[in-house]
Amino acid sequence: MAKILVVDDNATSRELTSALLHFHGHLPLQAVDGCEALQVIREQRPALVISDILMPTMDGYELVQNLRADPQLADTRVIFCTAEYREREAVTLASSVGVSELLVKPLEADELLSAVERALCGGAPSSADAVSDFSGVHRRLLMGQVSEQAEALLAAVGRLAAMHELNLRLSAAAPARGGRGGAGQLSYRHRALSGRRR
Repeated sequence: MAKILVVDDNATSRELTSALLHFHGHLPLQAVDGCEALQVIREQRPALVISDILMPTMDGYELVQNLRADPQLADTRVIFCTAEYREREAVTLASSVGVSELLVKPLEADELLSAVERALCGGAPSSADAVSDFSGVHRRLLMGQVSEQAEALLAAVGRLAAMHELNLRLSAAAPARGGRGGAGQLSYRHRALSGRRR
């Protein structure tokens, strides 16, 4: 039985992973971000940390950098388990801070359990192959995530603007259609199409 810290800002993911570990005889601990995880690691000294990468306050990379910089915590084993990442940069950064496993959600229970067993049986982590420009690669990874979210936001704004324009057109057409405008016109058409009466 090993003490394993699960670090994830998504409560459902954190709870499911913890339940799976508990069911298989481990003692799970939990943290919602890297800052809380550092405190738990200092107090509880888990044998393994399973961490999401992108989290508020302190992300997974910053967490591991802090662990490796502290001589008392430097040999803490870490697995990254995330749904949001850019593979090439994520793998490079993970190996640069001594994280040997990078798992992608959703994943099967046996995949996670196998990674846990490999990590618990393996040697101490090594950051001998450190990336010389860790901060630059980390910044590019985060900026890529921000870019993707900005594009999604712009698309949503475009859809909202189109819906607003449609509403204005329907409202303007109200007097020409006997007083039914906007939502009333849509409701009337929906009832007509569905065969319902007023």
